[in-house]
Amino acid sequence: MNAELFGYYVKGREMFHAPYSVLMTVVTAGLLLYIIPAPGVSLSGGAGGGEASMESIKVVADFSDPAEIQRWRSVNDGVMGGVSSGAIAAGSDGTAVFEGVISLENNGGFASVRTAPRDFALDGFDGLLVRVNGDGKGYKLTARTDNAFDTVMYQAAFETDDGQWREIRIPFSDFTPTYHGRVLSDRAPLQGANVRGIGLLISDKQEGPFRLEIAFIKAYPAATAAEAPQSFAASPGTSLNPPHLPL
Repeated sequence: MNAELFGYYVKGREMFHAPYSVLMTVVTAGLLLYIIPAPGVSLSGGAGGGEASMESIKVVADFSDPAEIQRWRSVNDGVMGGVSSGAIAAGSDGTAVFEGVISLENNGGFASVRTAPRDFALDGFDGLLVRVNGDGKGYKLTARTDNAFDTVMYQAAFETDDGQWREIRIPFSDFTPTYHGRVLSDRAPLQGANVRGIGLLISDKQEGPFRLEIAFIKAYPAATAAEAPQSFAASPGTSLNPPHLPL
């Protein structure tokens, strides 16, 4: 092969391989864009329950902080003459434990704990996420929208598995407004921006000892609602509160 023909041969190979090189460059760039996440986006849910972004989840009650327990107080059926007991205390490994004994004596039958009133600044959030280890009984997550003691209580029921940790997301739209055990059909739905108190409640004549361990309570935004695990509501025929429940 003479020099001129060899030159044409080399140029031909260069022209043939150029599109392939460009293609590989584009493919490589696309893979890098796919693999490398944008700032603030996590590709793995990890042990935190699969949240799309940790920056999108707001901690409402972090029981790994010893001071958090001091922000809660008990309100049991003693306010109505009952004898049930219930309190919240620090658990192991940075958790809290809500436990006591439900008695039906003197028309009693409930125990609860709640935070002191404050502005939780949950505007823009869609609901609450709780991580709990229960005893197989049913509980309720509660919320209030003002600072009064005897006021409307929004509540949403959830179930527990005995000795098993569960993460449960409950949209604010699942909270039902009640007052002294009566459902208030004329009250506006719960909005995150209005939440000034949260709490936990056991009622529905579940007599005997109870124990609920809580790792945290967090708020999640509407953007992650589609990824949320199933939330739990009261079973058909289950009252939201016994008639004597004050709040």
